[in-house]
Amino acid sequence: MMLNPPELPGAIFRDPASAGARVMFARAEDEEARVTAQVGLTWAMGATGKFIWPIPDKGLKKRIHRVKAPTLLIWGAEDRLVPPIYAEDFLRHIPGARIETVEKAGHAPHLEQPAAVAGLVCDFLRPPGPSNR
Repeated sequence: MMLNPPELPGAIFRDPASAGARVMFARAEDEEARVTAQVGLTWAMGATGKFIWPIPDKGLKKRIHRVKAPTLLIWGAEDRLVPPIYAEDFLRHIPGARIETVEKAGHAPHLEQPAAVAGLVCDFLRPPGPSNR
C-alpha cells in the first residue's frame, strides 16, 4: 500500500508484463475510464489497509481457531507481498486446512495462473468418493 503505482505490477505479479498484470493495470485511453480505474484501485487499497494494517496481527490469532469449514489456502510461490511462509502459519491454526502453492505466480495466482487455480479449487470442492478419484 506504500508503493508508488508504477511499482505495483512488479510487487503483485511474478511477471509484471503478464496478461493478468496488463488487465489489472491497463492504461485506459478514455480519460474517464482511466480515472474510474484509478479511483477503484485506490479504494481497494484503502479498504485493504483498514482491515490488514499492520500485517502482523489484527486480532486474527485470537479468532482463527473459530474457522471450522474446510479451508484451501492458495499461495503464489513467488508472492512478494505476503511470502508463502505466512501460509504455514495459517495452516497451523486452521484444523484440516490445506495449502496449494502455485508455481510461476506472485500475489495474484488466480490472475497469473487461472487454469491452475481453477483446477485446485475444483479439486478441493469435488466431493470425495470412488467415482471422483
